[in-house]
Amino acid sequence: LDQFKGKLAKEDEGYLAAYENGEELYLIELENLLGIKIDKEAYIAEVEAAVTKAVKDVVDTQRVLVNGYQISTWAQLEQLVNKNIIIDGTPEEMMVYLKEFAKTLVPELKSDPVINIKEMDIASASASNAVAYYMKSALDNTAGENITLNPIKLGSSSKNDVLSTLAHEGYPGHLYAYVYSKELGLSNLATVMTSTAHAEGWATYVSTQLYGYAKKSSTSQEFIDVMNYLIANEKSGFLLETRIDAGIHLEGWTVEDIAAYMDKLGYSSDGAQGIYDLIIEMPSQYAAYGYGKMVFTSLHEEAQKILGIYYNEIEFNAMLLSKGWTNLGLLQETYNEYMMAKCHELAIEFK
Repeated sequence: LDQFKGKLAKEDEGYLAAYENGEELYLIELENLLGIKIDKEAYIAEVEAAVTKAVKDVVDTQRVLVNGYQISTWAQLEQLVNKNIIIDGTPEEMMVYLKEFAKTLVPELKSDPVINIKEMDIASASASNAVAYYMKSALDNTAGENITLNPIKLGSSSKNDVLSTLAHEGYPGHLYAYVYSKELGLSNLATVMTSTAHAEGWATYVSTQLYGYAKKSSTSQEFIDVMNYLIANEKSGFLLETRIDAGIHLEGWTVEDIAAYMDKLGYSSDGAQGIYDLIIEMPSQYAAYGYGKMVFTSLHEEAQKILGIYYNEIEFNAMLLSKGWTNLGLLQETYNEYMMAKCHELAIEFK
């Protein structure tokens, strides 16, 4: 492999960016993943701006907790967050809650599939980076759906983290979207050949909405403040990895560069080596989560601003899922068609 591929010395850190044509290879992988044409400088600037805003929102909501509830250590902050539980139940009981939550976001399914929730065996859980995963059912299956949880990754997690994971993998995330696509009667290819960026962008968007839904059912200011903090954390998730991914493979960032960037943002740079090791294993893949989330958030915010009181969340999300998990380029086209028709109907300008 060394003879075929070449070997990087320590001073050549930067992974793909250190190879001849490595940058071009990365951009090809990124464009295939997202389904859009990428301009290097514009892409980096867009992700950079999103990271900066997300970190500010986390700091602002964190400051509310620190100042309002006499928090002086990370342990106290974690204790405050963990005691404000949305639902304290089993995964099966959480799924019942999530199905009610889903009614505020998406059309109800015609079917009511049985959802089997199980845990990985310990050997698999120890070797896996996955917190959980949903395994797509067969095209002609209308009965059982399966979600697998990692007991090691989730063993020390809060109940809210488990609930958010089930929202991402189950309702109204991956499981819901896949079953909905089957009910739409899309072609088998459109149902099976799915875009990771669309799938993860959708799932990360809806798991963020979970905390807003929970917040509306409470009159406790402490609970509301904690939910605002969790919303900010969800929105910031995967954006740091997406920016560092571009830094390594497009700009030749070393571990030291990553540490400096993390310090600048206010993160602990102790994890810089771990993030570097993780990202060089899978170039561009975190963009499906971070950039995918950015696109879904942006489309929702723009539509809400343009349509105002005429914005309908369920109708809008049905449109985003109407062609299955398409790439982000086709998703933008679907969005444009919907908004042009909607604005024409309401005599509103849409550019």
